[in-house]
Amino acid sequence: MQNRASGGITHEKKFYAKDFEDIRSLEEVCEKVKPTAAIGAAAVSGAFTDNFLRTMAANNERPIIFALSNPTDKAECTAEQAYRLTDVSSFVAIYFHSQLLSICTLTVDDKQTGSE
Repeated sequence: MQNRASGGITHEKKFYAKDFEDIRSLEEVCEKVKPTAAIGAAAVSGAFTDNFLRTMAANNERPIIFALSNPTDKAECTAEQAYRLTDVSSFVAIYFHSQLLSICTLTVDDKQTGSE
């Protein structure tokens, strides 16, 4: 974002930056910019809050959630939070590096996903 009140951007990013009102939180980004995907790679536990995940689902028929931080206690959200708060049937993609969903079964509200 150009003309930020704090922080700023590097010269390399300036070409891609857009003029936008000052945004101070990830939840505000979700509400105002309405991204289709969330990529968590900063190892900030809980960065994808319940409100953030619900807003992602409200803004997108099928949100893309990637909580990539490792170890698990640094993940932006848990797989259970993402499924429960966005409705498991609505996902295009969900990937939790530290939780290996491709080889486990998760049960949320009597619905199962994954494989045993």
